Amino acid sequence: MKKLIILIISIILLANLISAQEVIVTKETTENIKINDIIEVKINILNPYSTEKTYEVSERIPNNIELIEPSQPDEVKQFNGIEANFLKWNLLISPNMISTISYKIKIKELGDYSIQATDITDSLTEEVYFSNSLEFSVDCNPNNQCEENENYLNCPEDCDKGAADGICNYAADGICDPDCEEEPDCEETKLNILVIILIPLILAIIIFILFLLFKRKKPPEIKQEIPQETQQNIQY
Repeated sequence: MKKLIILIISIILLANLISAQEVIVTKETTENIKINDIIEVKINILNPYSTEKTYEVSERIPNNIELIEPSQPDEVKQFNGIEANFLKWNLLISPNMISTISYKIKIKELGDYSIQATDITDSLTEEVYFSNSLEFSVDCNPNNQCEENENYLNCPEDCDKGAADGICNYAADGICDPDCEEEPDCEETKLNILVIILIPLILAIIIFILFLLFKRKKPPEIKQEIPQETQQNIQY
């Protein structure tokens, strides 16, 4: 009787241990991502069971990311009129083994990005597992040029406060930002430019007027005629 109780308890513990097993899914990519970088996203799936398992993997790709490898999505769905691209895999994973799949994407714009958690479905039990999501920021490549999609916030190395980058840096700091409608520094700058242009122009006009006045007041030249007799004496 005692052995039977121990056997029952062992079966219950083993059943709890088996039920406690869970597929582990992790997703990773590189750090310090720059604009136009091609990065690889890896999805690692652990099959913790003692038997082979088949899993269906679904990965949603953000719309502002370009697929490189593969170049096209496996499925396109519509959500409230917005297209969503998906990559799909069917994996057969050996017992207690890890299977890794990956894809490559190109980051075309600066800013913050989020890739949702990967869906993993057990083909036999239809149980669904999820990976972690990926959150990362894309920085600019400094080249001393404030280019398209760059601004003072996401690329201060290239875009200073006075750059025409679509962002108004409103501050009385002596820098005119053309993106601001009412900027005191721009008014002061415009005034300085106006003064710089007008002063030489006014001086040029004054000099020209004085020149004309001086020319008018200059006495006419008087030519003196030498008598003919004097000229003859001079010749001899």
